[in-house]
Amino acid sequence: PEAGYAIVNQVVHPREILVTGNQAALDSLTVINTGKVKIDKLTNDVTIPLTLMLPEGIQLVNANEQMNVQISIEKIADKTLEISNIDYRGLSDKYIIETLPRNIRITVRGPEGLVNAAEQSLKLYVDLSNAKEGTANYEIHADKVPGLEILEITPLNIALEIKNRE
Repeated sequence: PEAGYAIVNQVVHPREILVTGNQAALDSLTVINTGKVKIDKLTNDVTIPLTLMLPEGIQLVNANEQMNVQISIEKIADKTLEISNIDYRGLSDKYIIETLPRNIRITVRGPEGLVNAAEQSLKLYVDLSNAKEGTANYEIHADKVPGLEILEITPLNIALEIKNRE
């Protein structure tokens, strides 16, 4: 698509087609390719007819059948979020976290629909599998969300006080 836009979905209609032909050609058929689809200047959703590249000896049962690809496109956007819910992963049962940090600011980039849903889909976490008693800085991580790019996490590290469970 055009710079600043992304394809967020593509669906081919119909999903299946009926073909006929000589037995040898049918036996070796696993896929039917299509011609190239030009998408370099797209900024809106579009439906594009597909040209089927039928192998020799294969024909459509319905010669008038047309396949289309429906392409959904969204503008790329940036958004900064305040997230207070952080997962603390891997902390031994013998420890507790005494002090919890403030909100974390995270800036993301991606298609508008994903960016707008990022607050619900994005999970921040701290790996405490090697944590020991005392105060230390731990790096904040974000689970990957397909199509979403993490631009910045502030602060990148948080100070946590780990104490023995009593």
